[in-house]
Amino acid sequence: MGDPKRWTFSWSLSVLTVVDWLILQVPYAAVFEGEPLVMRCRGWYDKVVYKLHYYHDGQPVRYFHSSANYTVPQARASDSGRYQCSGTMRIPVESAPMFSAKVAVTVQELFQAPVLRVMGRVEARGAALGGVVLRCETLLHPQKRDTPLQFAFYKYSRAVRRFDWGAEYTVPEPEVEELESHWCEVATASRSVRKRSPWLQLPGRGE
Repeated sequence: MGDPKRWTFSWSLSVLTVVDWLILQVPYAAVFEGEPLVMRCRGWYDKVVYKLHYYHDGQPVRYFHSSANYTVPQARASDSGRYQCSGTMRIPVESAPMFSAKVAVTVQELFQAPVLRVMGRVEARGAALGGVVLRCETLLHPQKRDTPLQFAFYKYSRAVRRFDWGAEYTVPEPEVEELESHWCEVATASRSVRKRSPWLQLPGRGE
């Protein structure tokens, strides 16, 4: 019978054509963190695939009774890897399990983990207190540089400024001695992707 995964036709002119029974279709365009990742296990001539399993790096991740897409609603970097599917088809009776070739999928990083930096001091003016300006810095992927991001700032586990569009926060003068207790977080407006910075590291300390 030969390899149950494939049909092989041999012609008189010594031309050999190999057809896969199952093909795993993955997105052609880049998939970024927070976006849906959709895969389709396609049967030969679009035949229905039964007892359908999807695998990620050799581990089963989803089972369907018959043909269905596998969707990760909000992809993460951890969803990168090699995917495969398996199942049976009725040709005309139900076949033994067949496997697709493995396909590599990479989920692109939308933006880098942020870093909290000291930008400088501001002097008190009138009723406004002075303090130290901190900036939460990150870098978007070049293809996604127009993605709007929001920023939040924390002192220990307490939010001192919740998410808004400003990347800078001024630590009031009375709290300046505790600068190293601060950190920040960056997120998309939908919060589908959010990343936190390390604790603020002052120059000359902890090196």
